[in-house]
Amino acid sequence: MPRKSAKRSILLVPILLAGCGGSGNSSPASFRSLTSKFPSPGAIAVSADGSTITGIGYYNPLSINTTGTAWQAGVEFSPWTASETTFRSGIAVNADGTVIVGTGLAPVSGLSTGIVAYRWDPVNGGVVIPMPESTVSAWANGVDGSGDIVVGTEYSATDSKSKGFRYDHGAVTILPTLGTEPYWFANAVSADGTTTVGLAGAHAVKWIGTDAPTSLSSDAQEASALDTSREGSTTVGYAATSVGGLRFACRWTATGYESLGTLPGRTQSVAIAVSDDGNVIVGNAYNVDSDPTTKEPFIWTPNDGLRPLREILTGGRYAAYQKLTYIEVKDISKDGRTIVGVAYDQPTDHYSSFSVRLPASATLGD
Repeated sequence: MPRKSAKRSILLVPILLAGCGGSGNSSPASFRSLTSKFPSPGAIAVSADGSTITGIGYYNPLSINTTGTAWQAGVEFSPWTASETTFRSGIAVNADGTVIVGTGLAPVSGLSTGIVAYRWDPVNGGVVIPMPESTVSAWANGVDGSGDIVVGTEYSATDSKSKGFRYDHGAVTILPTLGTEPYWFANAVSADGTTTVGLAGAHAVKWIGTDAPTSLSSDAQEASALDTSREGSTTVGYAATSVGGLRFACRWTATGYESLGTLPGRTQSVAIAVSDDGNVIVGNAYNVDSDPTTKEPFIWTPNDGLRPLREILTGGRYAAYQKLTYIEVKDISKDGRTIVGVAYDQPTDHYSSFSVRLPASATLGD
């Protein structure tokens, strides 16, 4: 894919919401609905300081055929030019919000249209990440703090396998699998770029650089690693006690595996994202994964454990949150203070996006 002819730059402005100053510990969390020109937007990822949010203009959990969008300080903008309309989703964003990675549609491997992984920055625009010739589909799932390292998954027509990849300063490496596991996925990369996490077969795994992965989960568990802290010391995801069993949010640290449990009234849970220091984890509790109306976002900290996200909202902020009929958390900023996600409005059959800005960490019990 040629580079775009017109360069464009973007101004990054930090979000500062009312009642969320960084100095005091008495400020409540704030809730914001993200306005959009699209009728059904979905916020998917947030930069390290919460200033930039990226996502999808027409959110549909079952489709990639949509248009990417982004917000800075709550104001929507489009980093993509008209010539980059094939780049349709912002799945991850680097620390300062200047690099966005995701998935789109473009010609690939002789096909008129295929699924491609891409990387966008204001200098080069959207560039398709080069894959082996046999690749027919590719997804970019994560990017490090600098924006130089991208991880994801590609599907090869040669052996009909899904394989994790690591894109490092312009070069792609297919990551090795765990033992003889027939498929493996790279879901996220640490901010310092050293550690990639994902799954291989039924195992949660992590890679250091491009070395062979190590398993985080036991043979008795079905597990997946979905995010990791700055240096890879805390990894989060889910684990089930048996293949096909109930899934519970968990974290893996130097001391091993820890189940985070689930919320009252919910039978399962999954941890979606973790802060750089590993002390704030967010995710969703649910009864049936395919039924969005059963989902309840949660927040976990070492002192307070697992609790509903709504518990940290008060007054009008809580009332605005409660009006949403389906809420799902998608990411937390690496400073541990901005949570983004999607909500569903049943009367209009449309999705919307939101952000929650947390108070100083001491207020959360850390």
